[in-house]
Amino acid sequence: MKNRIIIIVSCTLLLMAAGCKNKEPKTLLGNEQQPAWTVISDHDYSSSMTAVVEVDMSLSYPKLASQWQLNDGDVMAAFMDGQCVGVISPSDGLFFLYIAHPSNSTTDGIVTLHYYSAAVKNIFVAKEPFNFSSDTRMGSISEPYKPAFYLKSKD
Repeated sequence: MKNRIIIIVSCTLLLMAAGCKNKEPKTLLGNEQQPAWTVISDHDYSSSMTAVVEVDMSLSYPKLASQWQLNDGDVMAAFMDGQCVGVISPSDGLFFLYIAHPSNSTTDGIVTLHYYSAAVKNIFVAKEPFNFSSDTRMGSISEPYKPAFYLKSKD
């Protein structure tokens, strides 16, 4: 009886440990083409904010970060309510992103960053969206905003 209990406890612990495995993918490599993200031009964008963003894939994928490198073909976009409200390519290792609110209102909105890596041909999404705040800046050159990103799921 004692041996059965030990076996059951051991199996339970093994199953629990297997369920806690690191969910890091085996590779960041994909086959995505550079997205054609564009800001809709027929809106009144009277309120805006800026974000100085640095991408560091080791925050989310420490074992695979060596597959990734920032390059000129990379693109970052900001989305609010599924609508693109800012797009930029990197400059000097950072993304200087202008985010325009798609209305005359200065009310809050939720901003989600999407990042396309040309090195690994994949799209990543910031893990934590942030609130739009008119006439503010998130991050700076000396202390850029560094969100963690995850692989965008295939729709």
